[in-house]
Amino acid sequence: MLYLGLESGCDAVLSYMNKGVTAAEVIMAGQKAKKAGFQLSVTALSGLGGA
Repeated sequence: MLYLGLESGCDAVLSYMNKGVTAAEVIMAGQKAKKAGFQLSVTALSGLGGA
């Protein structure tokens, strides 16, 4: 099992929290991992955007 910390799908929020990647990059990494045969678990944190 591979755990990915997406945290947010909003690039502005990811930048604010200094994540170091964009949402598209995390999605691409997940797609590559699945293609390589990994099972995935993705963590997204609601409320990071302040709403």
